Amino acid sequence: MDKFLEKVAVEILQDHGHNDTNLIVILPNKRSEIFLKNYLKEKTSGTYWLPDFYTTDEFIVHQSGFNLLDPILIYFELYEIHKSMQCDKAMPIEDFLSWAPMMLSDFNDIDLYKADADHVFKHLTEAKAIEQWNLSGAPLTPLQSDYVAFYRSLYSYYCELKARLATRNLGYKGMIYNFLSENTSILTEKLKDKKFILIGFNALSTSEKKIFGYIKDHFNTTFYWDVDEYYIYPEKTGLKQMEAGRFINELIREWKLSDIKWVSNNLKTSKKEIHIHGIAKQIGQVKFVSQQLSEWKTDVCEIDTAIVLADESLLLPLLHSLPEKTGNAKKVTFNVTMGYPLYNSSLSRFIMQWLNFISKSEERSSGKYDTIQLINLLKNPITKLVFEDDKLKYRNALTADFTNSNLVYLSEKDIKEIILTYEQPTLQRFFEILLIKNEDVPGFLDSLIELMQWVAEVVSTRYKNSNSLLEAQIDVTYSIVKKVHAMLQSRVHVFGLQALQKIFIQLFRRSEISLKGEPLTGIQIMGMLETRNLDFKNIILLSANEGIIPKTSEFESFIPFDIRHDNKLPMPKDKNDI
Repeated sequence: MDKFLEKVAVEILQDHGHNDTNLIVILPNKRSEIFLKNYLKEKTSGTYWLPDFYTTDEFIVHQSGFNLLDPILIYFELYEIHKSMQCDKAMPIEDFLSWAPMMLSDFNDIDLYKADADHVFKHLTEAKAIEQWNLSGAPLTPLQSDYVAFYRSLYSYYCELKARLATRNLGYKGMIYNFLSENTSILTEKLKDKKFILIGFNALSTSEKKIFGYIKDHFNTTFYWDVDEYYIYPEKTGLKQMEAGRFINELIREWKLSDIKWVSNNLKTSKKEIHIHGIAKQIGQVKFVSQQLSEWKTDVCEIDTAIVLADESLLLPLLHSLPEKTGNAKKVTFNVTMGYPLYNSSLSRFIMQWLNFISKSEERSSGKYDTIQLINLLKNPITKLVFEDDKLKYRNALTADFTNSNLVYLSEKDIKEIILTYEQPTLQRFFEILLIKNEDVPGFLDSLIELMQWVAEVVSTRYKNSNSLLEAQIDVTYSIVKKVHAMLQSRVHVFGLQALQKIFIQLFRRSEISLKGEPLTGIQIMGMLETRNLDFKNIILLSANEGIIPKTSEFESFIPFDIRHDNKLPMPKDKNDI
């Protein structure tokens, strides 16, 4: 059976030749772009001028003329708006950062799905006012009045944020998409004589539908899909519309497409060998993968094999469990196409523990430190890394000393007295950094940068480039810390350590450690969405459990479901259908 992207590569070469400089190819993600480029290379023997390749996000941002702004910076912008609107009643930045992400998410949805923002927020305000209405006719309490006033102010936040960003040619995703969908004539002016190939489009927002619908109507455009009759022609099997094919069917119907490339019947007709294994607990699953690979006796084409993680938190346990050889003693290689979440790393946990340790101390009038928090810091793998192997006994002895002190809180003097008894420069240097009184954010960040440089030095000396995961973890975290340090210098007066904690949480959750490898060799380890447009002969799917596929998660929004439904904003079901 021919692979989807391989078939696309053949058609591109047949229809457009080797030197079509006006061709633009748009795909959902980078992974499918890499594979398509490789197939084009394999199908050509001489010089070939590649088309322009974009993901959907890259194309829209590039053509809009706007720059996509980091969400953290947008939260700061929203807080500036909040201060200008509330004046003396403005809440502290650490409280505001708790719900700024939800506000931005709602603004993003409104713009992506081209809802009438004025109507949405007016409807929302009226609904919240009815909730607080007293049947007795009694006036609202100050708390109730503030509650309704907040919802009434959301439209002002929305308008002011867009106005501020637009003056600097900046925007968030929904704002940029909506702008281009309202100014599609830009595409005609900038992309004259261009031809488009759109591959594997599925769940598009209203703004995206309008943009790519315009491209379909005004440019030479070819669509390619890898779909099965079971999903887009359910009437042939006497079934209702399958959720997984709903979005593609909507695109075909709305764009009035007739010649659909390509619809197969592989789900029912192709030969498949499926094994289902019930395995207890997550660690059991990754150990089973290792066992399965080790027992495979036949030659397995690595590039045709994928391990798909429906639960991406299994990545690190899986990496530690993979075998070096298959059952026929053949060395096996792996390529990780997904990033390891930085939020789960030992270094990010250490930073959050340290921040909590310092901030809680400053909250106490005595300024003393929590003994349990201090012991947890000593047990963190990063602390273990800082101390050389022959110094680990001192770390363990320190933990025992702090425990045996039977004190809930320890003063800085108490801690230093214990440290001095060991007469170890490494211990003294570590605690000088750890206990420094940093009442201002830049001071803490300076100490954090010093500690991270120390950790990087230890890793470089001890592992000599043999621990790439730890080195990547340090590099990514260090770049985030430096970014925050530069970002906060002009805003010191409004930030405390609690606000810094929330900023780090946001950044760590959105950041990943890129596990660099050769993307076109080895068994591919990937998440569910990364498999789009790709074909494999052998697939091992982990965590095929209810609650994982589809994933259950809280849907955080200020806009309730009934108002979302009325304004055609995305609902939890839409995410499940994807």
